[in-house]
Amino acid sequence: MRNKVLFRLFAACVFTLCCAFSCSDEVLGEGTDNSGGGEKSEPIKPGASKEFLQETALDFMDVISAQDYENLADFAEFVESEFNDFDIDEDFVDIVEDLYDEESNDYYDAPFRNPVQVMLGFSKIALESAQSTNNIATKSGEVYSYFFSLDASLSDLYGKFEPNYKDEIFEFDNSVNDRIELSIKDDKNQKWVATLKGSKATSLISVKYKYYGEYYDDYNYSSEDSEEYEVKISVPEKIDFQLTCNGDEVVSWIIDSKIPFEADINEDCITTYDYDDYDYNHDRSYEVSLDYSKLDLNTTLNVNDYIETFTSSVDDKRITFASSVVIKGQQMLEANMIVDGNLDEIKNDLDNILEDYNEDEEIDLSDIKKVEASLNVMDKVQIKASCNSLKGFVSAMENVDESDYGYDDEDFEKYARYVNELNEKFDAKVYYNNNNTLQAVLQLEAEKDWYDEWYDEYYYDMIPIILFAADESKYSVEDFFDDNLFNKVENEFEDLIESFEDMFDF
Repeated sequence: MRNKVLFRLFAACVFTLCCAFSCSDEVLGEGTDNSGGGEKSEPIKPGASKEFLQETALDFMDVISAQDYENLADFAEFVESEFNDFDIDEDFVDIVEDLYDEESNDYYDAPFRNPVQVMLGFSKIALESAQSTNNIATKSGEVYSYFFSLDASLSDLYGKFEPNYKDEIFEFDNSVNDRIELSIKDDKNQKWVATLKGSKATSLISVKYKYYGEYYDDYNYSSEDSEEYEVKISVPEKIDFQLTCNGDEVVSWIIDSKIPFEADINEDCITTYDYDDYDYNHDRSYEVSLDYSKLDLNTTLNVNDYIETFTSSVDDKRITFASSVVIKGQQMLEANMIVDGNLDEIKNDLDNILEDYNEDEEIDLSDIKKVEASLNVMDKVQIKASCNSLKGFVSAMENVDESDYGYDDEDFEKYARYVNELNEKFDAKVYYNNNNTLQAVLQLEAEKDWYDEWYDEYYYDMIPIILFAADESKYSVEDFFDDNLFNKVENEFEDLIESFEDMFDF
């Protein structure tokens, strides 16, 4: 049952991914040949679409195999079990202690005190990204956690580590001065070498935090609490992680980024308790500096010929994102997003909110002029979406959320009307084989979700629907992906999930 739910969720996500970014009031049959690219032909009937989408789903899953990552999973498991009790050479510990900002958190919070765990962490993140398919942007963010609380450059930590089984330590060799290197042999006598290096050019992330609190009660008890620390992270603009087995590349991960960020946070809190009542005054002040014009991220991950890329760029008028997944030379996924607007004004709104800590103040969404997104699955299925009024979309969504329950037909009609208004705020279209012929439109439809007998009221929800251009027939995603035609797809999906569960002990 769980895997069937996962399959339906997978199908729904593929067909509704871009619904949140769209806008048009175009009617089927009018101007249906725009933006699809390629040749123009007649749209195919829903039955043929079912067969085509089933074939695409099976082809997609046929390329993915848990066995492709077995060697990396075995390596991670071996290192964790074999070297869990090993210590780090005292010579390296002394280097870290000299570099570490003692006024910050405890030294033992510094992750680079154990570079072996850092290397293992990078390997696990790479494995998780490969397993999750197209999650490299968030996984790249986890990489930066390894630089937390260390006032140093990566180059200050360069050296080579090898296990000394007799003393149960990783010996440090500082003669290696252009990388961090970990070299070990596994239980199959395979030699694994992990290397991590960074560019000389760095971005400085600096966060200062101060807290002061006073507490009083009717029993003349008072207390004070204060906290202050400063975190400095020197992040290389280019990070290069490599993992090889007997000289053959297993993981290659290159991250290019610029993330200059400074924050000064002050908090003052005075709390007075009066029996069952209390007064609470909490003042916060923020000074945040972020040069968004340099907020770029370009990264490429290769795990056993699984290649994932993510790029982003920001200027005062546009934000762009692009991502792709290629497995064994097969283009699997391509996703793109463009946000146009006055980003200077958005930045000013955000600065005002942070400076005054005004929860009621909002970012003016009218400064975002247009959002476009696209998804390409194996060059077979394309979804193109756009939104010309994000403010209008958000406003319509708020109306839907605020009216998602009622007592009679009139209340449901009101909810359905709000859902239709939301549909008018977005546009999401489906094409096949990079052809410019519109095959279907994705929309939302109101339904009565469940009835609360206690309060005698109904709760409403929205379901994704597919409206086909060939005959204007309409199907819910759940009905369209029925058990009969997609039974083989469901079985293959279940087998795929179970293979990953068995390998990685989910």
